[in-house]
Amino acid sequence: MNISGANSVRFVETPLTSQPAEFRVNQRISAEILRVSGDQVTMVVHGQQVVGRVMGGDQALLLANQRHALFLVKGMVDGVLQLQLIRPNVAASTAANQWTILAQNLLLVNGLPLNAATLNIGRALLSAGLPITPELLANMQNALAGIANWGQAEADVAASLLSNGLPLSAGTLSLALQQLPSLTESLERLQTQLAQLLKTNLPAETRALAERVMVSLQSASVNWSLSPAEIMTQLSRAVSVLGKSLESQLMQFLQESGELPDDADAASGMLAFALLRRELAKTGNTDLVRELDRFMDNLRQMQLLNSARNADPTNPPWLMMHLLLNAGSLKDLADMQNALLKIAYRADEEGNSIDADNNRIVLSINLEDGTVIQVDLSMVEKRVGAWMTVPDEEWQRLVEEELPDFEQRLGQLGYHMQFLRCEVKPPAAVLRANEPIRVDIEA
Repeated sequence: MNISGANSVRFVETPLTSQPAEFRVNQRISAEILRVSGDQVTMVVHGQQVVGRVMGGDQALLLANQRHALFLVKGMVDGVLQLQLIRPNVAASTAANQWTILAQNLLLVNGLPLNAATLNIGRALLSAGLPITPELLANMQNALAGIANWGQAEADVAASLLSNGLPLSAGTLSLALQQLPSLTESLERLQTQLAQLLKTNLPAETRALAERVMVSLQSASVNWSLSPAEIMTQLSRAVSVLGKSLESQLMQFLQESGELPDDADAASGMLAFALLRRELAKTGNTDLVRELDRFMDNLRQMQLLNSARNADPTNPPWLMMHLLLNAGSLKDLADMQNALLKIAYRADEEGNSIDADNNRIVLSINLEDGTVIQVDLSMVEKRVGAWMTVPDEEWQRLVEEELPDFEQRLGQLGYHMQFLRCEVKPPAAVLRANEPIRVDIEA
């Protein structure tokens, strides 16, 4: 006999995992409330940040002063999770305590210490689909020890890192817990303050570093109005700026020369950012130091995602890269869009490799109104299938006008187009109890 529950709803709203959160209609979920704006609530569920809409304006008002709440999943409308607030009562408390009872029993069965901290960790592990073992408990305790006044929400994030194959330490957990502005907003702030700094009198070494960082910031975006050849050049520069970590640069210096550069003129990429931060910290420029930290931490969060170790051969790992797309004017940063580029790769005993003939590439572009354009390319022996998703019929018309040119250019690169499909994402997708809906919000 096969007994299964309701079909799941898959929902992505967090940059800290490549796997979507899954919910079911009429499922009860316990969440930590981060902020409430009108009828929208931003919350943490099982270590993942989710944005939902509370049904009934009076219910949203009840959340204003609450840190934790219990919700009933009612469905999905326009890609937004629809929630009904469950007011505290005996039944709700019983449902919320189920994980506690199970975690308590498993801790006792395994001869592990039972206290408030281990209960938080046990609940987090079970919610993330992980077993309660001495090794995982110790790993979680070591990482959480570096977080002051940690609680259930921090334990949930730590368990989420483990369940997604990401390294867990006090440093990675602290990075994952940071609520940072978007990469576009972070770059805009940093570039504005850096331009103001360059108008002042600066020591020669600090000016050289600031100018080098400014050049890197200007190279971090891609002008999508240029020719394909020019876009390729800019894309290569953007990947070299955004994709190469400070740690990898330091390792390269040590491998090549056995020592770190003591000359600021030799610094480039993230190393130039780090050296500029050091010089600004010496002079007490705390505002610019803060923006440098935010920008670098934004990139480190992305690089953390790419350190995942996926043991499932049927689900290959992804190389993920946040991109900044502009319409041609670096001075008007308001016209810049965030995009996420995902490229599948192989990970085996010989290392990581990308097969250009057999691959999958997904590009998601966030538009100003919050809608998304997505291009999903699958390649098998240079035969390409393309799925494109657009928000409305006007975008569909514009995209379909470009499809013949797109197919021709792929042919020039040696690829054969098997099929092209451009679909309009329904403006309102209402979830029914027995109908699964997947919503990808990749930002």
